[in-house]
Amino acid sequence: MREGWREVTLGSLAIRRTDFTPVVADQLYRVVGVQRSGWGLVDRDPMRGDSMKFDKLMELHADDLVYRTITAFEAPSTVVTSEFEGAFVTPQTFPVYSLDRSTLLPGYMALLTTSPTFHEDMSSRCVGTVLRRKTLSKGAFESIPIALPPLVEQRRVVDLIAAVDDAIEAAEGEALSAARLLNSVLDAAGATTIASIGSVAAISSGASWVKADVQSSADAGDPVLTIANTKPDGTVTGAPTYVAGLSAKTGRLTASSIVAIRTNGNHDRIGNVYRAPDEYLGAAVSAFQLIVEPFIPEDCAYLYWMMRRPIFQSEITRAASGSTGLGNIAATKLREMTIAWPEDANDRTERVLTYEELESSRAAARAHADALHTLRSNLLTVLLSGEHEIPSSYDQFLSLDEEAAA
Repeated sequence: MREGWREVTLGSLAIRRTDFTPVVADQLYRVVGVQRSGWGLVDRDPMRGDSMKFDKLMELHADDLVYRTITAFEAPSTVVTSEFEGAFVTPQTFPVYSLDRSTLLPGYMALLTTSPTFHEDMSSRCVGTVLRRKTLSKGAFESIPIALPPLVEQRRVVDLIAAVDDAIEAAEGEALSAARLLNSVLDAAGATTIASIGSVAAISSGASWVKADVQSSADAGDPVLTIANTKPDGTVTGAPTYVAGLSAKTGRLTASSIVAIRTNGNHDRIGNVYRAPDEYLGAAVSAFQLIVEPFIPEDCAYLYWMMRRPIFQSEITRAASGSTGLGNIAATKLREMTIAWPEDANDRTERVLTYEELESSRAAARAHADALHTLRSNLLTVLLSGEHEIPSSYDQFLSLDEEAAA
């Protein structure tokens, strides 16, 4: 541990609050809970005093430290932000602490609650025989060790991470704006002619199998892409499932194939479409999906984008039969659905170029945001461990920021 740093317990930095608020029967209270892994507080339904089983609550102050005693293996702790000033928690489940600001900055404590090391310290101190009922006592929480730097270095760490957070917020905003622009352009797509999906493409169902057919390698079975291989954004991840005994008539993916999710426990994913990467060509898909194969391979990209339109996705959701939890879009129903279809192939090609340029911008913005998230995680780990020192020369930037805000 570097010079100036010291190891202390959390209990030496935080004082447990006992100034409880008596519950009044006819009063409505804003009640909140603590999310896992330092994600912060979350509102619950407001509660009247006469509907509670408790006779006292704890009113939260900005910069308080609060954690959840039950299911504490999820590392539910956070520092209260101004947004939740005046909200209430039940003190039996959510102990609340005021911080000793002469030695610990609330912003630094907030960063600690997001640290994997702090999460592990919380989880390892839980007791109980049933996982979902394991609890973390106040004494165990207060015994968590903290590597504490001087206040001036805490301030540098908080400021540096805040700067990264600002960059992440900007990148997330850019990615969101790019996605909204792409969706707006897609939904604005129109043409003097329309075509049914079935008139421009063949639609085939995926493969079914029993558990005994699943194999451990490609040597004993054929590759199959399942919904587990896909993300909501249409990217494909992970290795396929290998299944023995698939019929030779089972549809296989080609370079022009589009895959549509036919049914899924997540109702909002029905109709989501994606294109498999080259390494999955020749694979089958699961029975929960449909293969849409354009009659003219060159039409694949345009058809894909038309099926990606938010308006078209909404139409699929409405057309899906079955319960809200597990709907289904039948192949026959998908064949009947229509899309804008310019008769001029060059027109379709030009539209595709526009869509793909916008998609490239969205993907680049998303990749930038993801890279910043990774940077933040790695930087936070290094800074909280004391492995890297932020030079004192950094303080001139803090002073400039304060002068600008004055």
